[in-house]
Amino acid sequence: MIYPPKFPNSIDNPAEENVFNALAKLPQNDFDIFYSKCFSGSSGNESSDYEIDFLLIDKRNNCFNGLLIIEVKGGILSYSAKENCWFQNKRRMDHGPDDQAKKNKYNLLKRYKNILRNVPTDWALWFPEGLSSTGSFTPTHLAPWQVMDYQAVDEVEDVIDNIFSNIQERYAYHEGEPIETYKNKLEKSLLRGMGIVQPMNILLKKYEEKYIYLEKMQKMFFEQMYQQKRIAVSGGAGTGKTIMATAAAIDFANEGKNVLLLCYNRMLSEALKKACDHENITAITFHSFAYDFITSIEPDWFADKNTNDHFFNIETLPKNLLS
Repeated sequence: MIYPPKFPNSIDNPAEENVFNALAKLPQNDFDIFYSKCFSGSSGNESSDYEIDFLLIDKRNNCFNGLLIIEVKGGILSYSAKENCWFQNKRRMDHGPDDQAKKNKYNLLKRYKNILRNVPTDWALWFPEGLSSTGSFTPTHLAPWQVMDYQAVDEVEDVIDNIFSNIQERYAYHEGEPIETYKNKLEKSLLRGMGIVQPMNILLKKYEEKYIYLEKMQKMFFEQMYQQKRIAVSGGAGTGKTIMATAAAIDFANEGKNVLLLCYNRMLSEALKKACDHENITAITFHSFAYDFITSIEPDWFADKNTNDHFFNIETLPKNLLS
């Protein structure tokens, strides 16, 4: 697997994007790849903040075989042995890519010393926008397999396989770890997320404010109920629409008025009948009311109608009731 699954749109780095797309072609069951992994030092010997361009986990044959750190650099790169420094686009670099990669390696070994003590771990450099002019003749501090250029983009599986073979040969006394060590410890650490939850006192304050708002709106409803002929009330589930309608129906019924309380489904109408147990209140579904009203005027109107048809219930029946 590669994490994240897609190259971030927020990052403008063609060199790293080329490497990302190349590594994404590796067999997912054999390798895990972590891009732009940032760390905050957890021990005194570890750097306070650092970032690893690419972190590769070799898990072929269902084992934790090795770990590779890749430092990526774009543009025109060169190393001068005479000056013992790197140049990028003809500018002297304060920190060479090899120094960064080595430092990241030792940071990881310090951070995960109990996990990686028996896992072959090393680093490599990748220059995806250039061609190495030295071939197999590299500076004394670099092994040939530690340097990749643009050709590695098209041969990524063979190149990575060769690198891990060299790492295992270099650290032959490190036999790796069971895959469970990787999955249960290192992978969990690298993929650990975080959520921000609100304390109970803040949540209660928000609910209190919402309750006060609803209470004001409900009071407004009852004030307007006696002043307006028509009132439309809207709100999400649990905002008190049914309770207000029930209370209003009972108030009007107690004043001697006949109240028709309509709803859409039968279960709610049965609940309303129990809540509004008053001789002046009729609680019924809209469709039952329409059926009773129309048949009282046109007894045969339903004879040739398909009352189970959806269109009939949402169009034909309401239009006939209003006509």
